[in-house]
This record gives sequence, structure tokens and C-alpha cells, in this order.
Amino acid sequence: MICFTLSERRVVALECFDVLGREVATLVDGELNPGEHSIVFDATGLPSGVYFVRFTAGKFYNTTTVLFMNK
Repeated sequence: MICFTLSERRVVALECFDVLGREVATLVDGELNPGEHSIVFDATGLPSGVYFVRFTAGKFYNTTTVLFMNK
């Protein structure tokens, strides 16, 4: 689960990339209202490994590294 808070209405993009830079999932792509948001990332079908989640809201952006491990 990926959680974030917006102080005002913003266009938000939340995307996941593999280590080769290929986009493997778009979790959010659109305008969201202010407040707290929780996005479930269902990684079913993706192999275990390191991924990068990029969050963009207006001029703000952040990239986080995540590790996904299959059972």
C-alpha cells in the first residue's frame, strides 16, 4: 500500500518501473482532491526484484526504491 497526503487538488502520477527503466504499472494518473490517499499496488505477475515507484504531484516529485518478493 502506498499512502500520501495532498494539501490541495493536484494532478498526480504514481508509476512503477523495473531496474531497466521500463514502466511496469501506472497506479494513478489524474487529478485528485486534497486529503489522504491510499493506493494498493497489486504486484501479481511481476517477478521478484527491485522496483522504483515515482510519485509526481504538480512540480513535486519523489522516487522510492521498493523490493518485491514472490512467495
